[in-house]
Amino acid sequence: MAENVQSVVRAFALVRALALASEPVALGDLAIQVGLPKSTARRLLATLESVGAVDRGPGPGTYLAGAGLTALAGTGNGIGSLHA
Repeated sequence: MAENVQSVVRAFALVRALALASEPVALGDLAIQVGLPKSTARRLLATLESVGAVDRGPGPGTYLAGAGLTALAGTGNGIGSLHA
């Protein structure tokens, strides 16, 4: 059985939650939703933002799926949607 890399699993949980959200999500709410400490979620979101997977929302401390993530959704597998 393959060993999971905890930070990748956690980052993917954040990405999944944002991809399924219909509006920007506050940091605290997102951390609770995926079961992470707020500080850990903040650091992972900062990294995800730096690679275009996450964008800051219009409100303070909010996040949404980034353009880089949206672009990936339409490539390669024919699904074409983050909400599949």
